Amino acid sequence: EVLNNYADYLREYKIDNNKSLENYVRCMVYLSKNEQDLLKDPVHIGYSLSLAEAGDPLKALETIQSVLYSDYEKNQGTGTYDNPSIETIKPDKKSLKVLKTKYKILWDIYRRSPDQKTLIAASNTSELIVSLLEKVRINISEEESRLILGDRYKDSYLNAIRDFNLLYNKTADYQYME
Repeated sequence: EVLNNYADYLREYKIDNNKSLENYVRCMVYLSKNEQDLLKDPVHIGYSLSLAEAGDPLKALETIQSVLYSDYEKNQGTGTYDNPSIETIKPDKKSLKVLKTKYKILWDIYRRSPDQKTLIAASNTSELIVSLLEKVRINISEEESRLILGDRYKDSYLNAIRDFNLLYNKTADYQYME
């Protein structure tokens, strides 16, 4: 846990991404030998973000997909850009973090090479994030907590609007405008 926190610190404050990657790899080796479910997702999320920052967004995307599709049977037949259905995703903070990480990686890939397929994947992921936020919001009983949730994730709504607007401008497909 301490090594993961140190790797996060090195990555988040842009101190030494290579050392951060080394520490995440050490964490993953440890996790492969010891079943620590609580650490698995944070380590994989941090590792994928470090990979993206190191210039390997495709491997980063593959890593974050392994978190989304942690069950081997579910992972068969899914593409790199695919998302699970909203019904299979647990409406919690961890799921939102995983999807936001995937979205960030997809946008990194799109910035490097503006490909319509990547933009569609990013927009689908942003739409899934918004749907998940709405699902979480419905389950919150206090109005104040709903407002805090909306404020914390308002960039997700803006990202979805921007993505679909870009797609509409590129394709003139009315489906994206809706």
